[in-house]
Amino acid sequence: MINSFKHSALSFWRQYFSSSEELDTLLDLIPRAALVLDARLGNFIRANAKASELTAYTRGELIELSPQALFPTLDIKNGKQLSTYLKDNREIDLSMRGGNRIKVHISLYSLDSSKNAYVITFEPLIQRKQREAERERQDKLWDALQDLSKASHQNDLKTAFTLALDAGKSLIEADYIAIYQGEGGSPQLKRFTAGDSSAMEIFPSEIPSSDLGHLSKPLTWRPGKRPHADIQRAARVANMSYITTVPLGHPNAWVGLLVAGSKDKEPLPYIESALQIIGSTLTTKLQHFILTSNLEKTLQHSNQDLLTGVEIQDAVNDGIVIVNPELEVTNLNVAAEMMLGYAGREVIGEHVENVIIGAENLSTALKSALQGIATHNLGSITLHRRSGEAFLAHVRTIPVILDDNVDRMIIMISDLSEQEAYQVRTQQLEQRALLGEVMAIFAHEVRNPINNISTGLQLMQMGSAKDESNSESIDRMLQDCTRLTHLMESVLSFSRATKFNMEIVDLGVLVERLLQRWRPRMARFQIEHLLQIDPDTPKVQADPRAFDQVFTNLISNAVRAMREDGGILAVKIGPANDQNTPNTVEISISDTGPGIPDEILGRIFEPFFTTYKEEGTGLGLAITKRIITAHKGSIAVDSIPGGTVFTIQLPGMASIMSSDEILDENEA
Repeated sequence: MINSFKHSALSFWRQYFSSSEELDTLLDLIPRAALVLDARLGNFIRANAKASELTAYTRGELIELSPQALFPTLDIKNGKQLSTYLKDNREIDLSMRGGNRIKVHISLYSLDSSKNAYVITFEPLIQRKQREAERERQDKLWDALQDLSKASHQNDLKTAFTLALDAGKSLIEADYIAIYQGEGGSPQLKRFTAGDSSAMEIFPSEIPSSDLGHLSKPLTWRPGKRPHADIQRAARVANMSYITTVPLGHPNAWVGLLVAGSKDKEPLPYIESALQIIGSTLTTKLQHFILTSNLEKTLQHSNQDLLTGVEIQDAVNDGIVIVNPELEVTNLNVAAEMMLGYAGREVIGEHVENVIIGAENLSTALKSALQGIATHNLGSITLHRRSGEAFLAHVRTIPVILDDNVDRMIIMISDLSEQEAYQVRTQQLEQRALLGEVMAIFAHEVRNPINNISTGLQLMQMGSAKDESNSESIDRMLQDCTRLTHLMESVLSFSRATKFNMEIVDLGVLVERLLQRWRPRMARFQIEHLLQIDPDTPKVQADPRAFDQVFTNLISNAVRAMREDGGILAVKIGPANDQNTPNTVEISISDTGPGIPDEILGRIFEPFFTTYKEEGTGLGLAITKRIITAHKGSIAVDSIPGGTVFTIQLPGMASIMSSDEILDENEA
């Protein structure tokens, strides 16, 4: 209204108004006190009713009144200076009839381009501040209502409560606000505050179930009234001016309690209604949260059950084929895919008899399953894989009933071919065990005759002349007896169960002593040996005699490989570099011999396999691997033309024990 008046009032007045009364009527439409100023004359020429009412002067008196008499601190004569002055000074004194002065807020609007005519509007400063405070209050109320609306759309319950309580606090102009809600099936209500520590100090942390009867309807407590609940008693102790409580939920199904109060403010007349509106939002959100939480838990449990079922289905060794009442395959597990040779996507929707081929009585069992009758044993029947290969299987059918109807049927297939192979393998192991016992007995029994033969040959050799023709034959037979005796001893060592005497062993010391014993023989064959021991190598728990045999076998093989041309035997002992095997000792024994051909490299640990038919028994490396395995270690071999490396890994001690601890353990 004022802006429109500012731009066109004067021209409108001159062109269309035939009298000053019409201009007065237009001025009366302005909601504040208004005066028309002629800047050339420095006088007021018109005033509206609001100006007359505020100043207590009539319109005629205002026109005749000197502007300085009305606004003592304002220079009216110069319109341009007045405009500049009022940009920075809007609050001036107004002198009313009777001499009383009040502060007013003044505004100036030019009515023409020459700036000769102005409209001055003014209103009491206190009235303007009240109007601005009311507008601010309404804006704050509107923001609170918007926040309250946002609270119902929050996914997180705590965020929703915080928004709603903050909005409610502004809406009812309370100092403190909190919500109490049920928790974990407890009859008490637990407090939740919107980040207000002062409310936590005043309101109790919980409301007992005995107080709920007194708080079952909206209620405002004031000082002077008798408190019936703990929260009212707490308000009285805190000297609060009031406290209002509103139950959340239905009368017979409480979900919480909304509480608000102040220390020095009176409650708004509509406070209980406003709290009920806030409580309705909170109740809806709380019920929605409870429902959503229950549904999420149900869904989570269902997903867990489904996932567990899928994991079990894929983990079992039995094949599982699921068919619908139309006997079409709807699913099958990994075991069934491997057993039958089909991928799941290939057979979904196929008739079951096109997938499980060869089970003549399967259709009968499925008809029984359609009637809700399970068939737990179809007997051992022959099925066919996709490739046409036949295998023996055990088949069962189980109906799945939902709402008194068969929803699907489960066909379980157990592959008996592996069981048959296992039985054959078991029989072979039993036969080998029996053969081992026979070999031990045989070796023991044969060793004595061989000793007798060897003794007789030695006597014959002693009684014969050195140049006799049979002397060479006797020597050859004595060598055969010696080799047979060594072979029988190796057989006995390999076949009998060995009991190890475990001790704390320093492998570096053990290998170093062993190499000293081998030094003369290696020197005879021009073999140089190198020994490298890492000082951080942990000790091991082992049988020293057994590992003396292990390293003797490996060194003997290396010397035998290099005795023709000589070479270097290198032994390295230290911690393993592999991070996956911490606290592990690694021993490598390498030679510069001709190497081991690839075609026999994989067989060197087999019993009785040897490339030295004249000297070897074929049991040295087999016994070596057996000892290392019994000590929870491993042995591997790498070979190329020009060298072979045996690598042993053994578990080291957790920490280096002191000498007293080693002595105590050895004594134990």
